[in-house]
Amino acid sequence: MKYFWIILCLGLISCSNGNSSKERAKENGGNFPYVEIPTYIQDRDEAIRFLARNFWKPYFKAAAKENSLYNLDSTKFEEAYARYASAINLIEGSRKGKDAASAQKIFSTVAASQKNLFKMADSLYLAGHKRLLGRLLEISERYLYNPNSPYLNEETYIPALEAIMELKSMDNTAKMAYKWQLELASMNRIGTKAADFEFLQKKGNTFKKGTLHNIDAQYLLLYFNNPDCNSCRGQQSILLSDPAFVNIFESGKIKVLSMYIDEQADLWEKHYNEAPRSSNWIYARDQQLILRNNELYGIRAIPSMYLLDREKNVILKDATAEKVVQYFNMINRN
Repeated sequence: MKYFWIILCLGLISCSNGNSSKERAKENGGNFPYVEIPTYIQDRDEAIRFLARNFWKPYFKAAAKENSLYNLDSTKFEEAYARYASAINLIEGSRKGKDAASAQKIFSTVAASQKNLFKMADSLYLAGHKRLLGRLLEISERYLYNPNSPYLNEETYIPALEAIMELKSMDNTAKMAYKWQLELASMNRIGTKAADFEFLQKKGNTFKKGTLHNIDAQYLLLYFNNPDCNSCRGQQSILLSDPAFVNIFESGKIKVLSMYIDEQADLWEKHYNEAPRSSNWIYARDQQLILRNNELYGIRAIPSMYLLDREKNVILKDATAEKVVQYFNMINRN
C-alpha cells in the first residue's frame, strides 16, 4: 500500500497538500491542474476509480475561468493524457481476478470517463473552442489504438470510439474511419469467445489441419507472427526466458498456437526448425488466408498475442509478451 501511494503522489497524480487545483494552475503558469486523491481513500481500486472519474474535472473547471487553458501547450497536454492513459490502464489491470460484478463496475468507470471527456470536448467545439477535440481525437488514437503504443488498450479505446460516433460537431463522412476502428476493436473482446478458424500445422515432415477451438489446454496463447520478423523473435524470447511462463508451458497447462498469416509457405517451412521442439508449441499457418483480411481478428500489426482460457474466452487481447508474462507472474503471486 505504501508503494502504491508513493507512485500516485510522485508520478501519476497530485496528493492533497492544502492547495487547490486552481491555485496550483496559477502558480505553475498555466500548467495542467492535476486531480487530488482525498486522503480518506485507502483502497487501491477505489483510488483508481476516483482518479478516472475526476481526472479532467480540475482542468475543465480551471479552463472555464481561464480560456487559455483550452489551448494548453501541446507538451503539457500530452503529458497529462499520458498520465490519464496510465490511470485507465491501471483500472484495466485491476479487473484481473475480480468477480464479474466488480469487473463490470471498474470498466463502467472507464467507459463513463471516456464518454464524458469527449462529450465535454464536443460541447466546447460547438462553443468555439475547437482545439481540444482535435487533440483528443489524435492523441487517444495514438495512445490507445496504435499497435506500437505502450499504452495500447482497445478495451479503453472502445468507449472513446462510441463517444466519437455521438459527436454533434463531426459529420458522418468524418466518422467513417472511426466506425471502422470500432468494428475492428469490437472483435474478440476480453471476456468473449475467440473466433474459431482452421489452420495447417507442421510437425516434422508431416502436415495436418486443426481448429482453434479443438485445441485442448487450460490456457491457449494465440501468437500471430512472422518467423522472419526480428520483433517476433524478441517477443518469443521474452516468453521463453520467463520462469513463470516456462513452468506453465512445460507442464502443458498452456499451449502456444504460433500462427503465420501471410502467403509465403516456403518461408514458413524454412523457419520450422527454429521453433521450440515441444508438443505444446503448435507451428501453424493460415492456409486459406482468411486471417489477414481483418474479418476475424482485425490484425493490424505483428507480433500480436491473445491469451485464451480453456473455453477459448479472451483473457488478454492484442497483448505483448510482457503483458502475458506479467499475467502469469500475477497468478503465481496470488
